[in-house]
Amino acid sequence: MSRIRKSFAVMIATVAIGGGIVAIAPSASAALCGYPPVECPATNTNPPEPQRIGATPAAAAQAGMTLPSQETARETPPTAPPARPSVNKIGQAPRIPAERGDTVRVRTTVTPATTYRVKVKRNDGPYNFVGTVTANANGSITLPAIQYDRRGIYTIALEDGAGSTFYVKVNVE
Repeated sequence: MSRIRKSFAVMIATVAIGGGIVAIAPSASAALCGYPPVECPATNTNPPEPQRIGATPAAAAQAGMTLPSQETARETPPTAPPARPSVNKIGQAPRIPAERGDTVRVRTTVTPATTYRVKVKRNDGPYNFVGTVTANANGSITLPAIQYDRRGIYTIALEDGAGSTFYVKVNVE
């Protein structure tokens, strides 16, 4: 009798965990934004509500970044770095100056018609996945708007899936 109860409990737990995973898993075309994981609509780069960036609440607190709402993102003018993003070299990445609390939306030029995974890290912390973006035919790309809540150097990595990564830094004072 106890074996049946244990098997039933394990089966219920597996279904509950599986259901939780299915509930937060994004569709193939959707971008996963911030913490808690939410799907961003296909036409928007920011979630409807502000979301802390990080895989867990602790990572979100350490990262010091927030994806503002879509409305705030639309109101934020794009900022271009002083040079093209560095390819595969973090140390040579162009820097964009910002103040603590600023919302920055980066617009730059990369490989045309390529989809990129956008990841951001603060100082030497772990990278946090922000979403995916696709460059237009001219290579112009606008990243999701990010509000920087803590001082530090934020490295934005744009991974193309073919082995190239473009880097831009936001220097928050």
